[in-house]
Amino acid sequence: MTVVCGRDDDKREVIELLLANHRRDLSVIPIVGPGGVGKTALARLVYDDATIRDHFDARGWVYLSEDFDLIRLISAIVVSVTNMKHIDVEQDHGKPLKCQILRGKRFLLVLDNVQNENQTLWNSLRALLSVGLEGSAIVATTRCESVAKFMQTVLSYNLIPLPEEECQSLFEHHAFGSQNLTDNLNLVAIGKRLTKRLKGMPLAAKMIGKLLCTEKNEEKWHAILQSGVWESTGLDGVVSSALRLSYYGLPTCLRVCFTYTALFPKGYLFKKDRLVQLWMAQGFIQPMGRKLPEDIGVEYFDELLRRSFFQQIGANEHVFTVHDLIHDLVQTIASKEIFRIKNENFSFVTSEARHLSLCPEELGPFIRSCNRPRVLRTFLIVHRVLDTCDVDYVWSKACSPLSMPNDLFVGLKFLRTLDLSETPIVSLPESIDSVIHLRYLGLRHTKIRRLPESLCGLYNLQTLDLRDSEKLEELPKSITNVTNLRHLYLPRYVSIIPMPQGIGKLTNLQTLSTFYVDHGEQNCAIMELKDLVNLRGKFEIAGLHNVASVDYVEDALKDLRHIAKLILSSGINYDYGNLGESDFSLFDGVVEDNQSLGNVHDELQTSTENVVQVSAPKEICNGLETTVFDRLRPHTNLMELVVRSYHSLQFPNWMGDASFSNLASVELEFCSKCEVLPPLGQLPLLRHLAFNELSGLENIGQEFCGHDAMIRIKGFPSLETLQFRSMYRWQEWSYVEDGSFPRLRHLELNYCPKLRRLPHILPSLVNLVIWHCPELMALPMLPSLTRLEGCCNEMIWSSMPQDLISRLQDLSICEFEDLASLPLENLYAIREFKISSCQQNTSHVAFLELHLLNLVFLKCFKIRRCPGIWFSPNHKLPPALQVLEILNCPLLEEWCHGHGSNELVHISRVIVDQKDFHLVAAERTKDADQVNLLFF
Repeated sequence: MTVVCGRDDDKREVIELLLANHRRDLSVIPIVGPGGVGKTALARLVYDDATIRDHFDARGWVYLSEDFDLIRLISAIVVSVTNMKHIDVEQDHGKPLKCQILRGKRFLLVLDNVQNENQTLWNSLRALLSVGLEGSAIVATTRCESVAKFMQTVLSYNLIPLPEEECQSLFEHHAFGSQNLTDNLNLVAIGKRLTKRLKGMPLAAKMIGKLLCTEKNEEKWHAILQSGVWESTGLDGVVSSALRLSYYGLPTCLRVCFTYTALFPKGYLFKKDRLVQLWMAQGFIQPMGRKLPEDIGVEYFDELLRRSFFQQIGANEHVFTVHDLIHDLVQTIASKEIFRIKNENFSFVTSEARHLSLCPEELGPFIRSCNRPRVLRTFLIVHRVLDTCDVDYVWSKACSPLSMPNDLFVGLKFLRTLDLSETPIVSLPESIDSVIHLRYLGLRHTKIRRLPESLCGLYNLQTLDLRDSEKLEELPKSITNVTNLRHLYLPRYVSIIPMPQGIGKLTNLQTLSTFYVDHGEQNCAIMELKDLVNLRGKFEIAGLHNVASVDYVEDALKDLRHIAKLILSSGINYDYGNLGESDFSLFDGVVEDNQSLGNVHDELQTSTENVVQVSAPKEICNGLETTVFDRLRPHTNLMELVVRSYHSLQFPNWMGDASFSNLASVELEFCSKCEVLPPLGQLPLLRHLAFNELSGLENIGQEFCGHDAMIRIKGFPSLETLQFRSMYRWQEWSYVEDGSFPRLRHLELNYCPKLRRLPHILPSLVNLVIWHCPELMALPMLPSLTRLEGCCNEMIWSSMPQDLISRLQDLSICEFEDLASLPLENLYAIREFKISSCQQNTSHVAFLELHLLNLVFLKCFKIRRCPGIWFSPNHKLPPALQVLEILNCPLLEEWCHGHGSNELVHISRVIVDQKDFHLVAAERTKDADQVNLLFF
């Protein structure tokens, strides 16, 4: 966790600016200050504050490169706001680009490190983002006063260095950690003198503190204090000096590895595993006994992270960046060997260039150019910073296919790393085998259909990345000769890439993303997996219905002890049926008002029935499949298991075995013939369990919890989340032993149309979601429940005990036939209440008017697609209400703009038909005043 000192007042002032913002147009607050003063840290403090999270409907954080373009930037914003991994935002036939995801929302967007001084570009971006509600805002961090001036809608917030005592506290935190300062009085005294040289700059204090944190020699502390680098004047000079000292204080192996990051643009988001593989390809990782180079590389990375050369992005533990000032430093230091090409400027690349990177659009010109350094060791296609957010910028729409000349690699015999990912190349030339030292080959998201057989002569190759290259049809037959291969990433879902015979010879493999079993005689048999004992991480085996013989199947996985997540599948899965009811919010505005979400689900289900059956060909519905799965027992170190498209009556015998003591997550999907669940209750660490489309299951009984007379563990001792989705024949969950499910907090029942009965008690359940379970007439005892969501029927409500109703704090109901049967008068603790898609009933009006006012703790009330509900002219709203949202309820909308307008004045946020009511009312008043003036 990042420690920030001395910024409490700054944080409070920026938050006050945001909360007091009532501008109709988009507000922009620049945070301005010199590099290293802590602008990003302050913006992060504000962004993560609980008050800000509650105030804004949507938040996003995007780092800006110097040469951003609008399409990629809007894409990155959408990715950040929605947490989606991929999004493709493009202009359609010349129509204006839009950012619809923010429409009708009050949003906060942080644009970090704004440097581009193109005011026209900024005006275009601001226009695209002007779709939110009143109070929407952008916080922009920048070093440039000129940029802040044309961006700002309010005065810039100028961030100044820390007071000396706060700077000293920050330095001491990083230099001494949890040590007692009284045990290091001499060093503390030196540190105080050193702090004066840092001039209140947080980045300098952090870097020097971490440089000295493991150093207890007073002479070395004095050497840093007396260093001549501090003679530089000005704040920029102080930070630059601190960074240089920290950089040259790194061990040589770390310094070499970190310098390699100069190949990437400012703000690039690094993934640890990939960077370690790039370091390995260059030979930067020094051997340490029997340790794997991957593990040593991770240790290198973690040490650089500890020293703040890398920074974690928010709460994301898998993505890291480099501070732009550190990036400037390393680019300057590496300028003679590392080059990044921009704007087709190849002339500045010298013959001594060792490492070269360029943007995708530069690839074609580079291929046609004659300036190719003969000693080149790295050639990378590196997307601008925004593409590293997993933005799926589809090249088939952006570029025409690109062919590579056969002699391209002939002169590049020293090349160790080649990454052509996310380019429109359609093939590799046969001359690829001339790059005999190649260790890393990246071909992710390309249009390649086949790889040349000559690639199999690259005996030093360690990493081959083919992810998302969905046109790939097969691997070269001789790929098994590349015996030094350690990481093989293959496409998923669309392409079926059978494994060539002899894959078991690749005993150095650490990563094999997918293994597809094909029935062809020239393809690999599943028993070859037994030799891949170094596989680790996530591993998927698909096409198990093609296993022709069960001989030796039991040996395939039993010794693969390093696999953390295993996916077993008998077919190709098209997971359209895996939408929860809450996912249908994506279709708001698309679904007709008179069409229920349940009907949409029914239609989707009907339209995908044939697709789901693809995963269940007739030839696999026999005893062979049962035997294969029974014998395909994984190692007990496994942590996550997914089984898809398994079509026998019972699950494998090993599933639920208590020896799988590390198993934390199990998901069973599209297992259409299974009639009995495996006894998973004795797995001591199982926390997540999900079932989807087990359409043969009718009853869940005692067997589900499992029983072991020797162990006698209560069922599911660690389970926290449990999901049942699209269980079409499931009727009854009849038995739960007392004391079982002691930690279960979330239960989802989604589209279980025949379910009638649940266990009698679930003691720790906090959140219950029920969608389309019309036969369910009663709930179990739920002494901890506070949140209920879904379409519960009237029988459930009538049987619900008073104490349960009175505990509910969050209630969402949908498609309820008689609102008057809801015991609203007993919802004493309700804080948030949502109603959607409820049919017209005159009793609803009197019912709501009678009881809404009594919900004294209600803060948020949302009502959607209820056209028959209305309020009388004198209707009063609950006293604590802060948020009211009304959508597709014409009678209520009419009430808001008429008799109810006075009632809404004191509610801080009112959204009617996706428009800010207070803003609309103010505009109407303004227009009326202007009309009155004309007639005065």
